[in-house]
Formats: sequence, C-alpha cells, structure tokens
Amino acid sequence: MSSTSDMPREKTITPERISELAELHFAEPVVRITAPGGKKRDSVRVHFRDRSVIASYRYRPSRLQREILVLEKLHGAGAPVPEYLGRQGALLFQSDVGSGRLSSQMHGRDHAGQVALARAAFDSLWTIKRAAKETGLTEQVPEVGVTSVFVARFATCAQRIGRGLDLALPAVDWGGISRAVVPVPRHFVKWDARSGNAALRGDGTLSWFDWEHAGRRMGVEDFGFLIADEFWPLSPEDSLEAFAATCPGRAEALLPHLIRFSALQAIERIRLIQNEVFKRGWTDFRRAQRYDRMGAAPELLRSVARHGDALARLDPLTAPLSGWCSQAAEALIAWQPERPERPEKADQAPASNAP
Repeated sequence: MSSTSDMPREKTITPERISELAELHFAEPVVRITAPGGKKRDSVRVHFRDRSVIASYRYRPSRLQREILVLEKLHGAGAPVPEYLGRQGALLFQSDVGSGRLSSQMHGRDHAGQVALARAAFDSLWTIKRAAKETGLTEQVPEVGVTSVFVARFATCAQRIGRGLDLALPAVDWGGISRAVVPVPRHFVKWDARSGNAALRGDGTLSWFDWEHAGRRMGVEDFGFLIADEFWPLSPEDSLEAFAATCPGRAEALLPHLIRFSALQAIERIRLIQNEVFKRGWTDFRRAQRYDRMGAAPELLRSVARHGDALARLDPLTAPLSGWCSQAAEALIAWQPERPERPEKADQAPASNAP
C-alpha cells in the first residue's frame, strides 16, 4: 500500500493554501506572503508578526526528501545553509537567510569587492563540500548529470544554438569534448549553484538555498555554475584565480575540468537565454536580477558570451568556439521573430469598429 507521501501531488500551490499550512505548522497568524522570485516560483516568504520563514513547494517527493536530507545534514554540521523547520505535505519550511542575493551584491561592488565576495562564495562552497563528506551525505545523494544523453547534449549545446539562429559552427571535435566531460561522480555538488541561489546575510556570511537538485558528481561543477552565470560580473581570469586561492587541494589538477565545464556551461546559458527570447522576448536587466529570472537581457547575454569566449580559449578542445559565443550573442540580439501576415477577410469589420 502506498503512503500519502508517495501519491502524485499538484504541481502548484496557492498563496492561500500556503498561509493555511504555515499557520497550522507554526501556530501563529500569517501577516502576509511575498514572492522573492515572483508569483510563479516555488518558494515564497511567509511573514509572521516578529519573523519570516521561507516556504518551498516541492511536488516531486524525491526532491522534497533530498532537500530535507541535505538541509538537516549540512545545517547540523554548521555549513552555510538554511535551517530545516519542518514540512506540511509537500510544503517545506526553512529559515529565512535574507534577500541580499549574491547576484545583486556582486553588481553593487567595485572590482576589489567583487573579488573578495567571489572568494567568500567559493570558500562557502568548499565548506559545504567538506561537511557533506564528513557527515556521509555525499554517499546518500544520487548521481546527477551523468547519463550519456545528458553528457552528449551538454557537450554539443552549441549545435542547437547554431540551428536556432542559422549560424555556422567552427570545426569542433564534438566526440572528443563529449568524452572529456564524462564525469566521475565522487564528490558532493549543489548543482545549479548560480549566484541567484545564495544570499549575503547581515553578518557578512553567505548562505546557499534551493537544494532539491543536489547530488554527486566531479565536484568542480558548482564553481562552474557561478563562473558561467550571466549575472556573474567577474572575469574568468579573476574567477579562476579566486578558485585556486580557495581550493583546499591541488587546484592545478582540478582547473582543466573546471575550465572545460565552465566554457560549456556558458554556452548552455546562451542556449537557455535563446530559448527564453524565442518564447517570451527580451527582459529588463534589473527585473531579471531582482526576481532571479533567466538573464534574457542583451547586456547579460553579451557578458556571458564574452566569458564563454575567454573560457573556451583556455581549453584545446573548446578553443575553436572562442569568438563564436559572441557571434551567437550578436546574432540573437539581431534576431527578429517571423510575423506571418494574416490574410484579410472580405467580411471582416474594420478594427476601429471592433467592440
């Protein structure tokens, strides 16, 4: 017999239902609910009279259980993650670590401040990985991004960009890249460790949230997610220096893997921005930053393309793609959607007379 926790769940939940469940769980009235990432996101901020908490809806039971496991293990070990506060069905409650997203904080600092904050972010990720190892969490989470299908699609994502924009690609050893990025899943990864998924707390420390995708992989991917994030303003050179300075082991052994993954991740971000533009059009940089949305703003696209070019140049396998990233960005910026003309109907009333 299946338990209620195994039953399929609705993919969304209303603010009214969140308020009901929060009042039931914490035994105090909810003052209001706000949405840090916008109304259609899975996490909201629940405000009580004297405090606030974050409520995250995870309709997939496996991801709900994974996030609970990660929060309990890592927070219990003193790692910089929110505290797990319990659940009501598929609604998970965790401590509120603040609204100062790393993506916004980086853009509000000068170069020296960005370097210092990047090192703090890298240090916090190393602390998390150490805690995962010491608590045995690494062995308890599943492998992520290791299937042959995922690896092949990730390694060749530039091909999809080229097809979408009718943009020629340079001669690239796609098979060689695919073989080179096959991961050995030995280390804990947050996965999706973009700058919008961390917050700077009032005491100056960073805390990482959204853990439903955590798993086991090479280990350096988390730093690649940061370096190749369109909201990350620091150059690849400065970012790689920060990685080497904070790495507790032999950075030179990890850098080739990090560089290759970061170059491909930057291209993947271009592809995702392309998809967003094709579906919904361009957005405003500040709006995308505020709500942690896809960075489908021309300046963000150009930034991640420049970083992609610089990273690709550092690896022999991806070197042919250096320069192509910016070509793809400019082609996307110049792209205009096709608007087929609608044939006029003889009996169609003039628009001005339409009700």
